[in-house]
Amino acid sequence: MRRRFARRSVGGMTLIELLVAMSILVVVMLAITAAMGTMQNMWVRIRGKADAFRGTRIALDTMAQRVNQATLHSRWIPNPNPASAANTPYVRGSDLHFVSGPASLLLAPAGRYSGHALFFQGPFGEPASSTGQEQTLEYDQLSHTLCGWGYFVEFGSDDQERPDFLVNVQDRFPPRRRFRLWEFRQPAQGLTLFEMNEATPTTTKLSTYTSKDQIYDWFNTPLQTQDRKTRYASVVAENILALIVTPFDPAQAANDNQYCLAPDGHFDSRRYQWDRGTEASTLTRNRLPPALRLTVIALSEDSWQRMTTGEIEATANKLKTEVSSRFTQPASLEQDLDSLTGQLNRIKMGYRVITTNLKMPEQ
Repeated sequence: MRRRFARRSVGGMTLIELLVAMSILVVVMLAITAAMGTMQNMWVRIRGKADAFRGTRIALDTMAQRVNQATLHSRWIPNPNPASAANTPYVRGSDLHFVSGPASLLLAPAGRYSGHALFFQGPFGEPASSTGQEQTLEYDQLSHTLCGWGYFVEFGSDDQERPDFLVNVQDRFPPRRRFRLWEFRQPAQGLTLFEMNEATPTTTKLSTYTSKDQIYDWFNTPLQTQDRKTRYASVVAENILALIVTPFDPAQAANDNQYCLAPDGHFDSRRYQWDRGTEASTLTRNRLPPALRLTVIALSEDSWQRMTTGEIEATANKLKTEVSSRFTQPASLEQDLDSLTGQLNRIKMGYRVITTNLKMPEQ
């Protein structure tokens, strides 16, 4: 019986050969199916990561476009310092202000913020009512009005950004505490840079200040309140751990001195008022940095959703400490990024680092 069974043929193949061929075909099909499934899962993961950080890329592009419109309207004026007027009869003058650097040096209280901050003026025509309390279209035709602008990262709740109908259902939809990139939008009506000095009516109060607290008051005072109507700030991206602003001068790269304008990472067009006599204060007097490197460190929302409320607070405090201990020396930016991302890998926190370089307009 076995011999007769083996001698039966189908299409020139014995039945045993046919069974072997079919078995091989099944194995090959299973291997192809498994490979296709693996490729599909990989594509879904890659697409998911790209979608997760799409908002970050859009926010960075928007921020870069705004920063590139910063202006100081600088001009040459007689040197007000008699000691140096003989050698330098004219110096740059301006009624405006551009400043960037660690948020702990610019904003108070420092514990709320992460990374760097950036503040300036530009022709953005932000509409507001005559009192500055509510956003209206009262001045919507003044599309190029000079406004105060800025960016910073803050850790906190989203309760102020939520619509009113969610207030009564917080037990079902509790506030989310996250790092967020904020955009400061101060309308022309709220801009205090042009307040005149009563003692000398031809000069502004800003030009007479000699301390950082006084000079930075034009953006610090609104941001210290949590009332969104008077804070002039709104969220542009969530899960941004830090914004790092690095001013540099490409013309000095050959001399290995490209960070001479802000050797401590702190660029201030009015540094000459509180840090007199230093090289940085002389070089940055009422001028914009020639170029800026904007770096954002974005975190994955999935990493936060795996944590309890207590774990979120503990992780956020740890991350703020990690960021504040770095990014104070522009020349060490890459080393600081490597060190910070190493910490993020150790706590299994998903992240993405995105960087863009800007050539600032000449003044």
